[in-house]
Amino acid sequence: MIAPVMEEHAVSRAVYFPADATWYDYNRYEEVEGSGKTKLIQADMMTIPLFARGGTFLTSQSPEVTTVAQRYNPITVTYFMDKINPTKTVEGGLFWDDGESLLKEDGDNYMKFKFNPFNGEFTSTCTTSRCVSGGEDDLDIKEFVIVGVQRRLSSVLVNGQPADSTFVVNTATINLSGIKISSEWSIVSPDLIQDSEDDAVTDSTILLSTLTSTVITLLAYFFL
Repeated sequence: MIAPVMEEHAVSRAVYFPADATWYDYNRYEEVEGSGKTKLIQADMMTIPLFARGGTFLTSQSPEVTTVAQRYNPITVTYFMDKINPTKTVEGGLFWDDGESLLKEDGDNYMKFKFNPFNGEFTSTCTTSRCVSGGEDDLDIKEFVIVGVQRRLSSVLVNGQPADSTFVVNTATINLSGIKISSEWSIVSPDLIQDSEDDAVTDSTILLSTLTSTVITLLAYFFL
C-alpha cells in the first residue's frame, strides 16, 4: 500500500490500515500497531510511506541509474508474516522475461511462490511448460527475507540442505547462494510452523491447571 503525501509542505498524513491483516512499514520492516485504525504517519521529503500487508511476497533489486543496468542485479524475495491469519496458506508469483521480446507461451519464466504454515515450508515452482534456464536473464536470487518472525530460526533447509540465516529484531534473512530465478526450490524451518490446534491444546492445559489449583485451594480452606 502506497500512501504518498499530496499536500505541499506537509510532513505527515493519515493512513487507514484494514483490520483483516497485519501491516508492516516496508522501509523499516516494523510492524504497524493498531490494524483497523487510522494512524498519523510521518514522512520526510525523501521517504514515500509504503506498507506491506501480511501474507505478501515482494521481490526487489538494488537500484541503478537505468532500468537496463538494474535488471541484472540479484533478486531478493521478501515475505511478510500475517499474524492475524497465521494458518492461511499463501501464494504469490513472479513473472520474468528478457524485457524486450514478445511474450511466449513456453519461453518465459513464471514462478509461483507458496507458503504452507502447517509444515513451515516456502516453495517456488515453474508454472509454464518450460522454464528458461541459463543466460544473462536467469538471475541469482540472493536471499529470502522473512519479516515478522519472533526469534532466530534454529534450523533452515534449502532444497534439503542446511543453509545460513541471520536474525535482526523481527527479520530472518536466508542465504540462497546458487539459486536462480528459473530454479524450483524449497525452504523449510520448524520455527515457521503455525499450528492452531497445538495452541488450543496448550490453552486448555493451562486452563485445566488453573481450575485444579483453584479447587485444591478451596478444599484446603474448607477443611481448615
